[in-house]
Amino acid sequence: MRGKWEQLVAAIRRHGNAVSTAQAESAGISRALLAYYAARGSVVRVRHGVYALPDDLRDEMAETLRVASHAVLSHETALFLHGLTNRTPFRLMLTIPSDTSLPASLKGAVRCFYVSPQLHRLGMATAINNLGHKVRCYDAERTICDLLRSRSKMDAEILPDALKRYAAWPRRDLNRLMEYASLLRVQNAVRIYLETLL
Repeated sequence: MRGKWEQLVAAIRRHGNAVSTAQAESAGISRALLAYYAARGSVVRVRHGVYALPDDLRDEMAETLRVASHAVLSHETALFLHGLTNRTPFRLMLTIPSDTSLPASLKGAVRCFYVSPQLHRLGMATAINNLGHKVRCYDAERTICDLLRSRSKMDAEILPDALKRYAAWPRRDLNRLMEYASLLRVQNAVRIYLETLL
């Protein structure tokens, strides 16, 4: 039994301080054993099918992506991950394909955007979050385009600040930005904003 507990703890650490039932099973922990540990209080159920150690600092980003495996962190959350805003997002923002749905456990907890399945993977990348875990997000160029597409639904101060930071960002890729802007149909808006900044 001790060996199984150590396997479970290692799996929890490996997956950003929380583990799904499927991830626990992949690590050799049965559902019955997971339920036993939960009943004893050795692990806590943080949402449906996700467990963590009681005293661990939870990684909301990693947990959300574990529950919504088709989601990508986007908009203000992706801006934060790339260091293009100094605002910590109040709620996580993510994007999912329009032919899928948000898991019920996340409704109301996150802000969700929908995109056509053909554009869902465009600009998908990974970043290291503030807890040191690798998370799925859109790259900076896709994020700028998404902000322009959703500008009427965003805080008015977010976009101008993000564009100023992006224009001064040493890793910016203007060719990629224009390629994405064309595919996402915001090329005119990108040009107008960039002409004033560059």
